[in-house]
Amino acid sequence: MDAQPHLQVLRLYLLDMSKLSQRAVDYATKGYRLGSPEFCRYVRRGDHQLGELRRNITDLCQKLVPLGLASSEATMDELAVDTELRFPQSALRICDALQATCTASAEIAHHTMLLLEDSDWVPRCEALEKVCYLVNRLMCLCIIALFKRESQHAEAVLQNNEGVRLFERALHELRGDASRRVAIPTALELAIANSLKQIANQTNEIAEAIIFWLEDRRCAASIVRR
Repeated sequence: MDAQPHLQVLRLYLLDMSKLSQRAVDYATKGYRLGSPEFCRYVRRGDHQLGELRRNITDLCQKLVPLGLASSEATMDELAVDTELRFPQSALRICDALQATCTASAEIAHHTMLLLEDSDWVPRCEALEKVCYLVNRLMCLCIIALFKRESQHAEAVLQNNEGVRLFERALHELRGDASRRVAIPTALELAIANSLKQIANQTNEIAEAIIFWLEDRRCAASIVRR
């Protein structure tokens, strides 16, 4: 079986899934920041398409991964092709991370809707709002890395140190507010902070998987040029 056309289809599936996941993150974070039930409801609009893409990606990877067992007698030209077959291994990792990202986004939307049941509630945690912007930016970098096949964007995700500081600040603010506000809103916002942290962790997983694939391609190109 010629793997190249299937690899291209796999990449397109993965790009579609990553866009849906990024959209879910964007809607969820806007729902919280703006106190918007409409954005919260939009989060799960792509669930059916997301599930279908995940099945397609998984099925295609199961067909492609066995082909990646390159022979030790492979020629240099064959090696360049075989290294592309490492992509399905990365694709499975990315697919799982994107699914986890959507799940976390849905949790943010759910907890925001519960907060909005209190007509007096408005977002008060500045650090948590900054975390919302941060996870959106990290997701965008992952998509750019996947679309352009450029590892520097994925490396930027892994090198970002702002997230740890913002999460610590957000937790400090929320726990400090617990003594001054009703406990239930604070508990819900802590749950939102935890979901945002899960999304940030998944962007690291996606970035690592992209680098695993792209670094291998660069090594293969270097070998073929020799």
